[in-house]
Amino acid sequence: MSFCDLLLNKHITVDDIIKAVGSLKRNKASGIFLDSVDIIGLHLCDIFNAILDSGYFPECWTKGLIIPLHKKGSTNDVNNYRGIALVSCLSNIFTTVLNTKIVSYCEKSNADQQSTPNLFYLIKYKSF
Repeated sequence: MSFCDLLLNKHITVDDIIKAVGSLKRNKASGIFLDSVDIIGLHLCDIFNAILDSGYFPECWTKGLIIPLHKKGSTNDVNNYRGIALVSCLSNIFTTVLNTKIVSYCEKSNADQQSTPNLFYLIKYKSF
């Protein structure tokens, strides 16, 4: 098994969760975990690894609520609003951990195989 395979198949660790939570913005909803990650980190680790092992992603984590936020100008003009998506904090942390693993995999894979140099660029810098 190659290093890249080991990287993607490795269980999520408390350290992975601490890094993911540390990368979140404090003034956002997920930022509440910044002060308590040392207490709940092990429990999140168990939940996230159970999700990976079972292949079941909680359906309630896939739901989001889009709230229109007024930017400036007339409140009667829809072009003066932008959408804010409210999503599950746990889903946000979980996907941040997975994104970090995938980016690490792409960095290592591109270093090993120069035949796909744009793969990492696409994943790290392309906004879908």
